[in-house]
Amino acid sequence: MSEQKLSVGRIVHYVGAGGACTAATVTEVEEQGSLVGLFVTGPSAIHLLPLAEGGAMSDQDEQKPGTWHWPERV
Repeated sequence: MSEQKLSVGRIVHYVGAGGACTAATVTEVEEQGSLVGLFVTGPSAIHLLPLAEGGAMSDQDEQKPGTWHWPERV
């Protein structure tokens, strides 16, 4: 499988404080490509994580709270 390309508008999973994954839309991408700004949508809330406030770092393996990863293929 080829590596996915990160860009504005892509859908990723954001891991919240409790460890649950929610859908998020990429709104900004830092030059190096692992730190992004997100618009997070969940069943009970929506919130922004802009780069100016720290954004969210990629964590494809451990998927720790406060990070994003690509949705699992099912």
